[in-house]
Amino acid sequence: MLKFSLSLFLLFCVGACASLPGKKSSGSKNLNVLFSPQTTLFEMTDKSGRFDFNRESGKTPDNRYVVKQQIRVPDGDRKVVEQSISFSQIGKLRGEIDILRPALSQYTVWFDGDRYFSEIKTDVEKKSLVINMISPEPEWSGQRTLPFPDDNAVYCYFSQVIECAFITGFIEKAIEKRAGSMNMIILWEGYPFFMQQYPEIPQEAFTRAVLEFDGQTKDQGLRFSLRFAGQSIFYFVTKSGRYDRHFWVAQGLSVVRKGSQSEGP
Repeated sequence: MLKFSLSLFLLFCVGACASLPGKKSSGSKNLNVLFSPQTTLFEMTDKSGRFDFNRESGKTPDNRYVVKQQIRVPDGDRKVVEQSISFSQIGKLRGEIDILRPALSQYTVWFDGDRYFSEIKTDVEKKSLVINMISPEPEWSGQRTLPFPDDNAVYCYFSQVIECAFITGFIEKAIEKRAGSMNMIILWEGYPFFMQQYPEIPQEAFTRAVLEFDGQTKDQGLRFSLRFAGQSIFYFVTKSGRYDRHFWVAQGLSVVRKGSQSEGP
């Protein structure tokens, strides 16, 4: 089980930019969908093989939203190969729109038996990230500080993209209108080690992205596409707007519910 700090870290407010037909929403009307605890076992497939992917999410007693993910080898000793936990503070943007403010994350991955670990905290006063790294490589160990980009957008953890958009009201409104797009900046909680597995993506902690409504599936689910740096990830959500599965075609990566026959992108 991951160990994590219970300290609160508040992210300074940033602007949001969303494009939808009709009146803008001030936030989701059904936050119980987002906040209710959920544990789901997925099957993850990428270029290196198949893995069991366990995802837990929900609201903590201290008003934070947390996502915990763990990836294991599906057979034998069921060794953990990657795990992460990310906390976002539940708050308001300009006192109007519900948002998730990235606060604290921890990420661990094993390469050839060696452990690589990073912890990322938000320094509110300095408007920056404090990144602590532990690895066998000196250049990827120690502490770094990165300023937040001066950009009028919502910041979202990569593991919380759908929930981050949902709480603002964008997902519900896009489903209702069958159209819409939302600008955001992805905060990669796996930085800098996640990028070593997928070298085609930007080697940076922050990446500008757009989440767009992308149609309805045969099983009545809804599809959204996340576009960034020449990449596209297709997310599928339920009719209530909850995350269901996703496909990152360029990286040969899919995450689907264990035993599911759901359609792909």
